[in-house]
Amino acid sequence: ISGASGGTLTVNKVGSLSNPKVGQNNAQLTEFKLTTATEAGTVKRMRWLNGGTVKDADISNIVVKLLDGTQVATGTMNGNSYLDLDFGAGYKIIKGDNRVFQVFGNLAGKKDETIKLYLELNADTLAVGDQYGFGMAITDDDLDVVGDAHSLTLQGGDLTLAFGGPTATNIGTDTSDTHF
Repeated sequence: ISGASGGTLTVNKVGSLSNPKVGQNNAQLTEFKLTTATEAGTVKRMRWLNGGTVKDADISNIVVKLLDGTQVATGTMNGNSYLDLDFGAGYKIIKGDNRVFQVFGNLAGKKDETIKLYLELNADTLAVGDQYGFGMAITDDDLDVVGDAHSLTLQGGDLTLAFGGPTATNIGTDTSDTHF
């Protein structure tokens, strides 16, 4: 359609995240807001790059939820530091509206390893406009370099060792049936 402008989708970093613990389940990995303009859009997929040091194998059971806890997508680490989010048939955001999404996952790894998820390229997000049926223009300047990402550092847990055994006693050298 000559002279018509397609829709745009803007990605912004939002929220303030706390550092997760090693071994934590359902830890929040990132939080972002998607805003549509010109036309409504259906988000189909996103690909995030982990600029941190946690290995892909140490992040599992990834889900994307809305602020109300509704799960809208799943994710997998693909082995090359990329997190692929699959919105299935898609998540629709009406024209001029926005939604905040939270990404959660189970963590392994080691103390002081980091997670820094960001969108390397505009093409890492696919949203289809409902008016024209084409991919929307993506603006992700707020999350397009590692320095823009939420920076999470894995925290180690506390381990306390305590002796709960018998008190020390002297044992003779020629005794039998002595319990230790």
